[in-house]
Amino acid sequence: MKRIFACIAVLLLLAPVLLSLSSCAAAGDGGGGSGENGGTTMTYTIVENTSLEAFLNNPEADYYVSDTDTMSTQGYFAPTDPQSDGQWHYIIAATRNTGGYSMQVQDVQISAGEATITIEMVNPEPGSLLTMAFTNPACEIIFSEKPAGISVTDTNLEHYEQIGQVINKAG
Repeated sequence: MKRIFACIAVLLLLAPVLLSLSSCAAAGDGGGGSGENGGTTMTYTIVENTSLEAFLNNPEADYYVSDTDTMSTQGYFAPTDPQSDGQWHYIIAATRNTGGYSMQVQDVQISAGEATITIEMVNPEPGSLLTMAFTNPACEIIFSEKPAGISVTDTNLEHYEQIGQVINKAG
């Protein structure tokens, strides 16, 4: 009986760590790139280790996402204005029913100001210990200029629509 309680105590202590495993990793360990935008070069940066919760009700963040149902999220949040750093922050998110998932940006192509983003949802390892809670793995992509358009598709060819806005607190 003591072993059962000890196991339960360990699981309760590990729960916050396991919940944080829903993250964003960029293929090739982060980074960024650039593309043509009407004669100028638009650059982008991929932000790693992000979850949608980081943008909900965070008083220390410079920006946040518009209200959303975190139990049925799949799509992207587009900025209404450039952020205080002068850049355009886009957040891609999806809901999963357990922990252990992560989102990776596989490719970003920029042509004539249009950004085409391909993401991959990475499944948890088979047999791994998972939290039984809804999680929202997400990725943030920061552009130096506002793209004329955004297209987000996952590696299963599922299209992600715009589902909300990224709002600048200073704006």
